[in-house]
Amino acid sequence: MIQKEKSFSITQAEFEIMKVIWANDVVTSRQVLEILSDKMDWSMSTVKTLLARLVDKHFLSTEKQGKQFIYQALVDEEIAVNYILVDGLNKICQKKKGQALYQLIEKEEFSQNDIDQLIYLLKEKKINAPKIVDCNCTVGQCNCHK
Repeated sequence: MIQKEKSFSITQAEFEIMKVIWANDVVTSRQVLEILSDKMDWSMSTVKTLLARLVDKHFLSTEKQGKQFIYQALVDEEIAVNYILVDGLNKICQKKKGQALYQLIEKEEFSQNDIDQLIYLLKEKKINAPKIVDCNCTVGQCNCHK
């Protein structure tokens, strides 16, 4: 499995497929369709199209076994999730990232262990944190420069 972070784009539908593959290691298109049948109203051709896109993007490998194709992840789930989160945060003003994280934490459900880890991490980061974070936008991209 490819472990280094790479630049990629993935749709929500493709991500649904990847979650199935990460959870099951290797799957067939029929297994993907069965697993997602209650969640997504997809035909077999839709599943095969999405799988083919993920193979083309080098997210999946495929191997023919008899009459069926077996799919396996080439991208680790943790790396993909990290990329998506970091990529999303990199699209907003540096000064607004804290507020974005605050809103995420406020709206989402976390286990007590998750909360303990967040508290620990924030206490550690606070030791060397600047009083103010500098804006990383070009003048005219945000209101920080006014």
